[in-house]
Amino acid sequence: MTPSRIIIETPYRIHNAWCWRDDWSTGYDSPYGLFAKFARLNAMGARELADVFIDRKCGQHGAILRAPKVDLRSSELFDMAAFAMHLRLDQKAIGHAFIVERLVNRRRRSSDVLRWCAKCARSGFHSATFQLDLISACPVHSIMLRSRCPRCRSEIPYRLAHDVFDEPFCCPSCSFDLAPSLREMRPRSLRLRGKDEDWIENLVRLFIAEDEMVPVRLELNRKRKLLGIGEFAISHADWRRLESEYTGFVRQVVGVLEAERPGVQQVLPFGPLSVSIKRLRGKTQLTQPKNPRRYKSDDIPIDQKTSTQVKRAWDGRMRASYDVYSGVRRFLWRHVVHDHQACIASAAAHFWWNMDGESTTAFCPVAEAFIRWRMHWEACGTPRYLFSAMRKDPMGLGAWLAAEAPICPHGWTKDSEQWVSDHVLGSHCLGSFWEFLDKGLANGKRNKINWDKHSHTGRYTSYWAVTGRDTAQCPIRIYEQVRPPSTVAASLHNLCANRTHRKDHLAKVAKIVR
Repeated sequence: MTPSRIIIETPYRIHNAWCWRDDWSTGYDSPYGLFAKFARLNAMGARELADVFIDRKCGQHGAILRAPKVDLRSSELFDMAAFAMHLRLDQKAIGHAFIVERLVNRRRRSSDVLRWCAKCARSGFHSATFQLDLISACPVHSIMLRSRCPRCRSEIPYRLAHDVFDEPFCCPSCSFDLAPSLREMRPRSLRLRGKDEDWIENLVRLFIAEDEMVPVRLELNRKRKLLGIGEFAISHADWRRLESEYTGFVRQVVGVLEAERPGVQQVLPFGPLSVSIKRLRGKTQLTQPKNPRRYKSDDIPIDQKTSTQVKRAWDGRMRASYDVYSGVRRFLWRHVVHDHQACIASAAAHFWWNMDGESTTAFCPVAEAFIRWRMHWEACGTPRYLFSAMRKDPMGLGAWLAAEAPICPHGWTKDSEQWVSDHVLGSHCLGSFWEFLDKGLANGKRNKINWDKHSHTGRYTSYWAVTGRDTAQCPIRIYEQVRPPSTVAASLHNLCANRTHRKDHLAKVAKIVR
């Protein structure tokens, strides 16, 4: 007799978890990007997201559920344990999401509206570093960040709210799709490439390194002021360059300045430094600068103004800086691009329309470099106007004076501040030309030019630091990185400028029509 058996079906226990794809997390996403992808996978809105990720002990949980309006720049109201559990993120990835909170010393301004890269957003990626005011272009794709919808020109609030997350990664006003990859039938992996991850990681390290430099600089200036050896100022970090270049330069300059204090040993050099000293003869005389003569604004149409009428409205600083720029321009024209002057003139005369955003075939790389260099510093979008009378202010130069010109320590004379500004400006002007020439050579190889006025790398410019008391005993000193011999300059000498080259250049330019 076969014994009977009792079979009891035991139900399979499903752990309480939300849907998530690990290949949709890059480790560098912002809270907006993470919430948008999480809401897409689980068909959630702002209220459901708040119920999962808002800390129940924050004291505002009920009010936020009724009307969610949470700033995504701060992690104060969020439950970090929920981030780690539901999104399977480690502490480093959570720190990248709230990078603004890690910059405690600089207190950088960040935007309360969404700023995004069109190419990154198309694949469902958004970095919290895009919200910082220091960033103007995507470090991966070198295109300008957007802050308005390309269809309706409205802004997207950077917060957890109903209108923002009704349709994730869409404009709340016109439903314009920012990330088509998320809505595909079979969405692919949204991970970044290794090179792209390196750029984002470099950006984060650079911001943190500059933020940590603030208390070091303040303490060193305090000690130098007590000893009477003068304070120092240093340039900001360039987000387009490697973090190691900035930290290496800062450590070397700080080591050199620390060595001026008694009993301190100088650190080992990171690389060669260039030192420029402003010598004074006799005693320092604090002369009062003369006020430039002011002219009444001319009610003349812009197309009828002369260069003299345009320059009348400039102050002394703008006049002196323009003299530096025009001197560099003459030097380049006479001694660097002199063999390609005919190519430059013919190309500039051919392009009568605004070239910003255009895409054309390549022509003489030297002509392209010089034209785009002048377009950058004079903020002129039409190359033909570069060789005519000046009709408006060189806004590229004005933007440099407003954003990148050195700010000297308190107590220096106006002449000394102008000397420092002119020195750094001349270095930046030359460095930017080599950058445009490098870009022109690359465009010649692929036979295509993208006329983007914001694509710069800063690779050929130098960081700077200034110190001193502007006296004969303690003159002003400027420290700069010594740039290695540029391979671009050697490539320029190898470019032929014979009749065959000019004929080929004219044939390529003639094919470019609007």
